[in-house]
Amino acid sequence: MNATKAVFRRFADGMIIVLFYEDKNAVGEIKAYMMNGGFFYIDYGRVLHLTRPATATQRKATFFDLLSIGYDGIQIYQRARPQG
Repeated sequence: MNATKAVFRRFADGMIIVLFYEDKNAVGEIKAYMMNGGFFYIDYGRVLHLTRPATATQRKATFFDLLSIGYDGIQIYQRARPQG
């Protein structure tokens, strides 16, 4: 099984966003997930600008939410550069 590479970030209001930077759409946006918004595509650089890295405690609920919907094998990165 391949690991799902993810970056967990926190907005100023405390909301956590998970960035799946290896999964991009046709216009170069990356797949993202938020517990209250589900899955969507977003500009990676913009999110990095608007957020800070999430600590283990801050990302815990979102991490377990992803596990509950079948995302096992999540490999967590602090920050990553999407490929081409």
